Amino acid sequence: MRYSDHTSMAALWWKVVFLIPLWGAIPACMLGFLLTRMGPMPTEAGYLVVVFLAIAYFVEDILKRKVKVADGILYFGYKKLDLSKLQSVSVGYETDKIIPKEIILTFKDGYILLLELSRLDAADIQYLVRLIDTKFPHCAVDNTLRTLARCQELSPISRNSLGAQAELPYHSHRILSETFKGFMATLGSWSRLGPVLVWLMCSPLWLMFTWCSYTLFKNYNLLKSQNIAEELAKGSASILSTLYESVQRTATGVAEFAAQPLVGAVGLVVTLWLLQKLIRKLNQPNLLILDENGINFHQGYRWIRYRLKSITWEQIAYADLVKTDNQPDKWKIELKRKEGSVLHELEFGALEARGRQELYDRLKHYAPMCRIAPDLAENMMAKQNNSYTELWLQSLSGSPKRDNLDPLESGHQLNEGRYEIVVKLGVGGLGAAYLSRENSTVNRNLCQEVVLKETIFPIFVEESVRKQALERFEHEARTLNLLSHDHIVKLIDYFVEDHRGYLVLELIEGQNLREHAASNPLTELETIELALQMCDMLEYLHERSVIHRDFTPDNLILERSGTLKLIDFNVAQTHATGMTGTVVGKHAYVPPEQFRGKPVNESDVYAMGCTLFYLLTGHDPEPITQSKVTEERAELSDALDSIIRKCTSLKAEQRYQSIAQLREELSEALKAQNQIDSNNGDSFIDITISGDKEKVAAVSKQDTGLALEVEGD
Repeated sequence: MRYSDHTSMAALWWKVVFLIPLWGAIPACMLGFLLTRMGPMPTEAGYLVVVFLAIAYFVEDILKRKVKVADGILYFGYKKLDLSKLQSVSVGYETDKIIPKEIILTFKDGYILLLELSRLDAADIQYLVRLIDTKFPHCAVDNTLRTLARCQELSPISRNSLGAQAELPYHSHRILSETFKGFMATLGSWSRLGPVLVWLMCSPLWLMFTWCSYTLFKNYNLLKSQNIAEELAKGSASILSTLYESVQRTATGVAEFAAQPLVGAVGLVVTLWLLQKLIRKLNQPNLLILDENGINFHQGYRWIRYRLKSITWEQIAYADLVKTDNQPDKWKIELKRKEGSVLHELEFGALEARGRQELYDRLKHYAPMCRIAPDLAENMMAKQNNSYTELWLQSLSGSPKRDNLDPLESGHQLNEGRYEIVVKLGVGGLGAAYLSRENSTVNRNLCQEVVLKETIFPIFVEESVRKQALERFEHEARTLNLLSHDHIVKLIDYFVEDHRGYLVLELIEGQNLREHAASNPLTELETIELALQMCDMLEYLHERSVIHRDFTPDNLILERSGTLKLIDFNVAQTHATGMTGTVVGKHAYVPPEQFRGKPVNESDVYAMGCTLFYLLTGHDPEPITQSKVTEERAELSDALDSIIRKCTSLKAEQRYQSIAQLREELSEALKAQNQIDSNNGDSFIDITISGDKEKVAAVSKQDTGLALEVEGD
């Protein structure tokens, strides 16, 4: 773990030159003065001792640039501390201060190690807490430190609730800041090797300087000699004179060269070009203010600012990510109008991670009709990067005893009070789902409602069975953590408590497609529009080698806005880590190859075709059967029936081999259906009927499907 800051770094480079800290200069002089009064032998011995101690102190300070943990041993400087003997981890405060200053590690033998919090990264504090909880559960960890360890993780999650206004730093003026950042990064990387090399190269000069100073200090009567003073004065004057003449000659040569007409013209053009680039760069915004009306681009510093430009949410129809190479700092975010022209271009690297998440959230909220490119959504949404295995090992390290055997009730709190149960949504075979409230420790006003998906782990079983349950939970969490798409449920957090795993998911307000079409089958137009959204989510998954394996109406939720969301990745698999041999999914939606435990991308296509059949008929198709929807609804088009037949072919190679091909045929069917609806709305039917009144009414209803009211003859 890196253990350093700017102050300690500056102090380290001071010791490169002087080998003693700044505060040690005065004690060293006082000690030297006392030793000279005691005679030459103590003076020389004391000098060597001081040099040895100074070098040892310098080397220890080099080693203290890092805190190393390996095989249960903590290395800090010259110290090697056995963490198995660690008794407690607490925090220390300055007088009259609220924020902790240091971490206090107390060992059983009474030794206390102090680590300053300001010199540790947040990720390293999180790692240290998880390491102690996992490997050394006997050690007591202060709850304040746990809260500090979670602050970095909690803040970007808790701020998902949108406030009235958000101010996002926009680092468009990155020339100076990146230069300084690069310098500091280089300086930091040299914090161990650099000073050592510099000291070794300069050690002859340092030894000569210190030995001369020691000699002069020992024989201070020589300082009274006028000859030495005169020689020093002459040498200084000669050096200054030489420097002055060199600078004067250089300036004269540059002036003569610049006086030439061609050089002057070229210099003027270059100067004007650089000036124009500088003005354009300085006129870039450095602050984005997002409110309910749109995005405001501001320029200024602190309280002095002026608005350069504003765009409304209604103007943004599409948001895309333009990648020129593999360097995110050079990526562009393009906000486009309906006709496809670029409304505004943002530098991806100029927005901080939280700023990208804030922009994404507000685009979703204030511009629901805006289409966000999957690549952009994936790079703007925050991801969880916690260690799963450590949490599970912690949950299994205690005795096999549950604190609560029943489903959780309203008001129950989890994860140290971070989540509070509001109501139980449903109970399944492996656990329950709860509507919960996330209690923000950052700001009480930022609390939001989420869904907790519970997985109950078996206890009184063989270790292999319990491990398998944990691996399934890990698998779903890892899969969701890698996905960021508008049509896929978002993973917010995850944790293990009381032998139960919890996935914290975004709250989707709507109903699943099984409920939506159970009593009232959908029209052809509605079904095709939903099918195109299904294509988006499946194409995104298959591009990332993910097979859902349970693509059914139960796992597709239709929001009130009309957006379709895919949930439940409990049995999803990747090509790299597939679970060959397992049969999962609802039988009516499982193709033959999946029954054999060998699913492929086309298996999801089969399940999608079965889902479309359900939406149009209101009931599940026959298992292991090619679905023919026109046998139940003759008025449906042959195009849609052909699509469903091809999707549900029993042989995988006879189905659509790419989602792009399926989308293309669905789009053609949608155009044809829109054309039919348009013609029906604009045309009239002229019917002339003669004959018996009762027969005409009966025949008209049977042959045309129209109930006519017939009067007279």
